[in-house]
Amino acid sequence: MSSYSEQADEYSLRDYLAILRRRWILITVPLALAAGLTVYRQTRQVDVYVSTSRVLLGNSAAQDVLNPSFQSNSFLVRELSNEISLATSDAATTAVKERLGRVPNISISADELSDVLIFSAAAETGDDAALNANTWAETYVAFKQQSAADSLGDAVDRFQRRLAVLRTERQEVRAPLDLLSDQIAVEQRIADQLRRDAAASGRDGSVPFTTELQDQLQREYDRLLKDLEPELDLIDTEIEAISDSITRLQLDGELSASGVATIIQVAASPANPVNAPLSRNLLLAVVVGGLVGAGLALLAENLDRTVKTEEDITTLVGLPVLATIPKPAGAAKNTELALSFVNAPDGPISSGYQKLRTGLQFVSVENKVKSIIITSPNQSEGKTTTSSNLAWAMAALGQNVVLADIDFRRPRINGVFGVPLFPGLSNHILDARQLPDLISRVDGTSLVILPTGTVPPNPGDFLASDAFLAALRRLEEESDLVVLDAPPVLPVSDALAVARHVDATLLTVLAGSTTKDELRQAVQSLTQAGANIVGIALIGARIPNQSKYRYHADAPQDERGPLFANSKTRAVRLGSNAVNP
Repeated sequence: MSSYSEQADEYSLRDYLAILRRRWILITVPLALAAGLTVYRQTRQVDVYVSTSRVLLGNSAAQDVLNPSFQSNSFLVRELSNEISLATSDAATTAVKERLGRVPNISISADELSDVLIFSAAAETGDDAALNANTWAETYVAFKQQSAADSLGDAVDRFQRRLAVLRTERQEVRAPLDLLSDQIAVEQRIADQLRRDAAASGRDGSVPFTTELQDQLQREYDRLLKDLEPELDLIDTEIEAISDSITRLQLDGELSASGVATIIQVAASPANPVNAPLSRNLLLAVVVGGLVGAGLALLAENLDRTVKTEEDITTLVGLPVLATIPKPAGAAKNTELALSFVNAPDGPISSGYQKLRTGLQFVSVENKVKSIIITSPNQSEGKTTTSSNLAWAMAALGQNVVLADIDFRRPRINGVFGVPLFPGLSNHILDARQLPDLISRVDGTSLVILPTGTVPPNPGDFLASDAFLAALRRLEEESDLVVLDAPPVLPVSDALAVARHVDATLLTVLAGSTTKDELRQAVQSLTQAGANIVGIALIGARIPNQSKYRYHADAPQDERGPLFANSKTRAVRLGSNAVNP
């Protein structure tokens, strides 16, 4: 009894290579499309030249004066995005358009490590690219210098306004001192006048009350000055600092403004375009197209659950593949395929059936096979073609072979060999007709054909009956091999009723049609029914690099046994009255 394995689909490197080789069309199509599109775009693509100008950023004049310890790097790290916004502002774009008469294609980026703005312009000529980059950089520098000059004027105005406020505050603080100073001066003038008058009149004396008042006022002045001196010092210090700042702005402002942005690299006209060469783009297209194609191939393989190779079968159910029958090169009628062993004895299909015959001979070495049932998971999967060619191949060895059609639901053997459908096997059981009266011998061979005959009311019960089993044993006794063309396994249970009573069961699988689940289910059903599954025939597979060396398919020898010798039906001449089943 055969066993089957429900192994998971695990792929090795060899499996992947086999998939890619089998589905080469899915790989070559996207690869060819990618390569063709690349060549097309490359031939129609306009050359593009790129030129670059660089601008070094610095502080504004007002910043240098207001905050001497300010570091430009820290400022630029925070403000580079603002600088790019200024360079791409509507005002800058309008100014460039006024100079060039157009808005060029340009990109502006920042190099944070070196505080540099990079102006990269693209154009169809190298000269235009250089002109565009330099014009935009010059416009930006002009904007920065004008901004620096404006900041300088604003700073001077702010300092002057502050200086006026400080001077007013100083006057207000010194107002009491100034008042005392004026009083002291008045008393001093009065005292001086009295002394002069006394000297003129010849009087020798003094004016004590005036001197004493003056001393009193001076003491009051000194005391008040001592109280107000700290506040006055602060005001005077700030006035001095602001005065110095105004002086520095006026002296150094213009020179500082010119250094806020400096062009350190003037764009030059490039000699070569930046377009990638065709060879590189083509290589990239081939790689991408190949990867896409390989992905499609693997996806299609994953979605395709059909059996395609011998490895699929052995991995899935653990049964040997006795032969792989190749797919015919061109369209052929069913009758031509069913008799490939006759019509093309040196062809690859005939060689496949010879291999199948050899496989069955090895099976018969230990256990003599007198009867074999040939079935498939579903209809139209090569069972009738395999039955016909296998029966002919075995007869070619001189064996007496009976090819019996037990597919009462869709009989086809009669159409392949051109024999009447009635009477047949069912008439032997139902009408007690003698087997020699029901068979048709292929002219000049040891192969006889037993059609189905009248369709019984219930084919399943008919095949499971003791009468059918007795007829099968009679056929086995009077022939070397009985080949039974049975219905498929999955739609009906007819084949399961017979499989347990024959020596061997051969399952045919159609490559690219039979699914893995259907094969697994068919093998499981046959195994549970007690069938001896000796192997599987893979039909319609593509076999690459087939050898041209062929075996010659000998014609069956006319060596008749008792059943064959007593046949009263006419011999069948192949091709004389064959019909398309």
